[in-house]
Amino acid sequence: MENTFTVAVRAPFKEAVRLTRESLAAHGFDIMSDSDFAAQLGASAPDWMLGYRILGTCNTALAGEAMELDRAIGVAVPCNVVIREDPGGAVSVIEALNPESLVDLAGQEQLAQVVSRTSDGLQAAMHALSESAGPV
Repeated sequence: MENTFTVAVRAPFKEAVRLTRESLAAHGFDIMSDSDFAAQLGASAPDWMLGYRILGTCNTALAGEAMELDRAIGVAVPCNVVIREDPGGAVSVIEALNPESLVDLAGQEQLAQVVSRTSDGLQAAMHALSESAGPV
């Protein structure tokens, strides 16, 4: 099992953020948080951080279903998606955490199915993003 789903696209950072948000929404994921560390750090932010965002994303229907089965699953919500600009600015890398890598599902078949569907949705969003933005 992969711990992350990763795609590289030929798009500058701001465009990659927009495309990522659109792909996630098209696959049922809401943005719960948008962490722009460079904005938080202001002038003290290192240059490489100017093209680095972390989106906390969640398929709320699936998360609700999972929480009905195991209330502690909330520690794994939201799933983080990182958008980062590679040096040069023509390529952006998008990485999503595979929810299956966070949850010990031994003996929890129903929960395993929900987490697997969440993982499938994130993977589909990443694939669609790669297809729409032009893979590297």
